[in-house]
Amino acid sequence: WLLGNGPALRLVSSAREGIQGLLIRVESLGQAREFLEKKHLLGKASSTAIQINPARIQGLNIRLIEN
Repeated sequence: WLLGNGPALRLVSSAREGIQGLLIRVESLGQAREFLEKKHLLGKASSTAIQINPARIQGLNIRLIEN
């Protein structure tokens, strides 16, 4: 789905029901990392992806990758 001029949303099927996680592409992984650190939301991080700390967002798995 294209949400107007905003982001696109793509659903991928899984063997389990429910939301497994979200993968979000960002323009700058560095800026995203700085923001999450300031808000105490940074989870696992590597050079190619960062995760919002699931413990801070009710267990949801949200990973950010650079576009």
